[in-house]
Amino acid sequence: MKKRNDQPWIPLWVDKWIFGSTRYELSNEERAIWVDFLALAAKDSGYIRANTGFPYPISALAGILNVDSELISRVISRLKETGKIVIEKDGVIRINQWDDYQLSARHTRRYKDDVRKSGHSVRKSGHSVRKNGRGVPKKNINTKKNTKKNINNNNDVKNVNNEG
Repeated sequence: MKKRNDQPWIPLWVDKWIFGSTRYELSNEERAIWVDFLALAAKDSGYIRANTGFPYPISALAGILNVDSELISRVISRLKETGKIVIEKDGVIRINQWDDYQLSARHTRRYKDDVRKSGHSVRKSGHSVRKNGRGVPKKNINTKKNTKKNINNNNDVKNVNNEG
C-alpha cells in the first residue's frame, strides 16, 4: 500500500505562477488541470496514482476533477510534452521535479517559526493550532445590529443607530 502524505496545502509561488512559462505553455483549461494535478500529487509525494504500481484510469481522474475524459487525455499529453509530468513504466503519473514545488527547508523553518511566534503550535501535518489544542480562535465579531461608528466634524467617535 502506498504511503499517504497528509500535506494539507501546496505552496503557490506568485511570481512563478503569474510570470512563469506555464502561462504561455498551457491553455487556461490545461493550467486548471495542472494545478489540480499538483494538489492530487501532494497527497502522494508527487505521484498521481490509485495505489503503488496502479495508475488512475483516465475516467477516474476525469471523475475526481469533474472534467471530460478527453480533456484529461489532452492535458496529460501536453504536460508530457512540456516536461511537467513523467509517465512511469507502470502508467503512474509523476510530477517532474516534485521537490521544486515544495517549500525549501529554509521556508519551512521560517513558516514554523512565524506560527510559533503567533502563539500557535504546528502539528506534523502542518496544521496550526492554539497551544491549548482547541484550534485557531475566531475573530471577535461585533454582534450588535444596526450600529455604525461615525466620525463627526469634531473628530470624536460616537455610535449612531441606523437613523439615516
